Amino acid sequence: YIADADIYYHDTAPNYEWKAAKTYYWPKQGSLTFFAWSTYTTSKASLTDATVSCNKAKGIQVDALDITKNKNVDFLVAEVAKDKKANTSDHEDGSGNTWAKGVPTVFKHALSKLVFKVVTVKGGNPYDYSADEVTFTVTSIKLKGVNNNKAYSQDWQSGSTASKHTWTDPASAVEIDVPVFTGSQNASKTETELSLGSGDYSIVIPQGTFESDDVIEIVYDITTKFTGTPVTETVTINDKKLSEVYTTGWEPGKEYTLTIKLGIDEVLWDPDIQPWEPGTGSVTI
Repeated sequence: YIADADIYYHDTAPNYEWKAAKTYYWPKQGSLTFFAWSTYTTSKASLTDATVSCNKAKGIQVDALDITKNKNVDFLVAEVAKDKKANTSDHEDGSGNTWAKGVPTVFKHALSKLVFKVVTVKGGNPYDYSADEVTFTVTSIKLKGVNNNKAYSQDWQSGSTASKHTWTDPASAVEIDVPVFTGSQNASKTETELSLGSGDYSIVIPQGTFESDDVIEIVYDITTKFTGTPVTETVTINDKKLSEVYTTGWEPGKEYTLTIKLGIDEVLWDPDIQPWEPGTGSVTI
């Protein structure tokens, strides 16, 4: 009835409407069930080297979505609007305008999002090292062993509007090292989100489980000025298993925030004084 229609927001007063370039009308009898997807952009929704289709039994389908070709693309799938007979819902556009009633099209994130924060700690608590002339600088975070290419199915089971958002491995699936932070950012006692560079990933494909050799690698510098001359030590942590960091894997539509706590141990002393030991020697007078 309606296939591959691009829906846009038309904000020309007095009509604030979501509609296609072509005009569609409701049937007088019967009902319609709607499926929709988007990529949360201002331009036409699209995926690179991925074929999107709609199956009556399973809903929206993608043959293979490769995040290396669709970096940080927010792939969205709307919950199924089942057995609709008329326009029913409306929203306010954020500028005080209420758009015309239409088919409820509530999008959900089908991918997963990662957020990384950093804070300096001492004894497990936030601590300011600036008075101690110590600086922590994060330079790299990588996730090693992430599946970058999977097939998607809305998987709505034909019986309800609830979607499962199922991801499965296609024949071309491979594991890659995913950079999630590259740059240079100082840490402080205030928990701060790391600012991603143009080559960094924040949106990834959901992963059910991680293998034992899938790890997170964190590289940071510790600069000290105890003697007035800066001394920098580069620390590389690469033994943290992703299965231990993300114990439930990555689920569709969920944002995972990982706070990296950086700190060092203070040098302390344990003084002791040994008693005098008896010496030997004699003289006869």
